[in-house]
Amino acid sequence: MSKKNIKINSKNIKSNEEVDVIKFVKILCIVIGFCLIIYVVTILLQKGGVFDEGYKKLDSVDAVITHEDILIGSVFNRSQSEYYVAFIDDKTSDGQFLQNIINNYLKQDNVKAIYKVDMNSHFSLEHKSDEGNKGANSVENLKINGATLIKISNGNIITYLEGTDLIYDELIKK
Repeated sequence: MSKKNIKINSKNIKSNEEVDVIKFVKILCIVIGFCLIIYVVTILLQKGGVFDEGYKKLDSVDAVITHEDILIGSVFNRSQSEYYVAFIDDKTSDGQFLQNIINNYLKQDNVKAIYKVDMNSHFSLEHKSDEGNKGANSVENLKINGATLIKISNGNIITYLEGTDLIYDELIKK
């Protein structure tokens, strides 16, 4: 019986040694993996120029929310009692000219709020038309033909101008 006990104990000892070797290999793999990750990150940072002389960290900039650009659905419900809304198609020369008119208008003192609607937006496409609708009283029946500026007072259109010449006269020549 004693020989059997010795053989059983030697098997237990080998299995414990095998377990220790497996644990050691696992730990070694984890350490090597961690070192590889650190190495790759260092290489990426080096390629990004972080370690170069004169490297400047990019400054974070606070997000600025502008109320200048709006969706067509909010044309009639702005907080001011009286304001302008310009409908701009930047892909046309009139749209670019209208943008310049607005920029010059905003440089003046004591101006009314002006909002811009991008007529290339998915939300605005159904409102593009060959003929404008000067009598619109809601977004649903609003139709825009080219460069257009409307003046809204208390939720109603009081001025409806089509074409950059008329818009220029309204905003700049006043």
